[in-house]
Amino acid sequence: MPSTFAEIYGDYTDAIKIYTEKLDVTPLSFMRFYTRGIQLFQRETHYVERWVTIPYDTVNQRFDVPNDMLLCVEVKDSDGNTMLINEYTQHARNVELYGLGYVETPTDYSMRLAETARIVTIWQRVFNFYPAYPVDPASTTATLIVHYIPDMDAISRVGPQWAAWYPIDTNFDGQFRTTTLNATFAPYEYAFLQFAIAQFLKSQAMIEHAKMYEQDFLREIERAKMNKPVLFHEAVRPYMMSPYS
Repeated sequence: MPSTFAEIYGDYTDAIKIYTEKLDVTPLSFMRFYTRGIQLFQRETHYVERWVTIPYDTVNQRFDVPNDMLLCVEVKDSDGNTMLINEYTQHARNVELYGLGYVETPTDYSMRLAETARIVTIWQRVFNFYPAYPVDPASTTATLIVHYIPDMDAISRVGPQWAAWYPIDTNFDGQFRTTTLNATFAPYEYAFLQFAIAQFLKSQAMIEHAKMYEQDFLREIERAKMNKPVLFHEAVRPYMMSPYS
């Protein structure tokens, strides 16, 4: 079973007291370091994935990118037809060539043959399509199915993943004593602790000591990259949106 954040904080203070006489730390400062480790871990490993169904914004006539999206993996229309994801400049070029019956990437050949094939790109946090989707701009039923890698927020008053922890005066202590990492991140709770210790030592100008803990953290990142294909083979593991349970 994963440890509570309060228990991990106890491990944190036990580790850093070796290096300093005065422990100038608080649970909140620890959580900032610890959750920065979670954020960096997610950005490096893409360990957590998500599927969402996005409703069509009939007022602005568009589909907005999810606020927490770090990397788009796959996009499907309401009928489950997969779209071809292009980066923006490739998309602009392909729109020019689309009428001639081909796009730039050879691997897309088989999908070009289907009349339902549609290319998609992201510009200014909005999905852009060609041909247009939905076909009827006034549609009230069109949806977009998006598979993506989400970002993880470090603990913050404005972070939606951490809303339950604020106001800090009334909510933080209870959450700190009772919550744990969720099942996806739990196997790496010690890695995040190594990152938090490294950040504290850096703040105390103990660079050489910090490097030792950083190296342990980076090794865990590489191990997670190797483990991920096993955990996510042919499926996306369900998870809570916050990095805690």
